[in-house]
Amino acid sequence: MSQELQSTPHDLVVGNLLEMGQWMLDNEHQDTPSVKLLADTGTARLRLLTFQVGQSLSEHQAPGPIHVQVLQGHIAFTTAQGTVDAPAGTLLQLAAHAPHSLVAHSPAMVLVTVLQSST
Repeated sequence: MSQELQSTPHDLVVGNLLEMGQWMLDNEHQDTPSVKLLADTGTARLRLLTFQVGQSLSEHQAPGPIHVQVLQGHIAFTTAQGTVDAPAGTLLQLAAHAPHSLVAHSPAMVLVTVLQSST
């Protein structure tokens, strides 16, 4: 199975995120989260992140608004407003430049979309 997105006619891009993420969990470095840039359209960047139990991203900020989709596993997502318990299926939205961090409570796959800031 290919671990890349496949281009098709008519500018359609196809890929199985769960298969790609599982491959990343099984085969990539185990000491830090794995990150794969899936697309950069100029108006949005999509990244697939995978985490082993206990791995985290320390507090940081994104240049634009973000959407975080927990595809598999369970994470805790922390902002200035508190910590959200986020199992698979959770969708989070955060404003540009809002500090946030996360920690994985189980092996997890997270799709992050960073939108271009309007400023």
